[in-house]
Amino acid sequence: PSTTSDTDNATNENETQVNIINALLSEIWASVSTSSSSGCFASDT
Repeated sequence: PSTTSDTDNATNENETQVNIINALLSEIWASVSTSSSSGCFASDT
């Protein structure tokens, strides 16, 4: 049980980091897509 809880904790930490990274990437992607004049990035959200 201790090993499974350790892996669960590690998974939770990894998921938290992934969520933060995804949030940052989404903000950056939004700024890039809105600032791009060509508009090729806007359709591929």
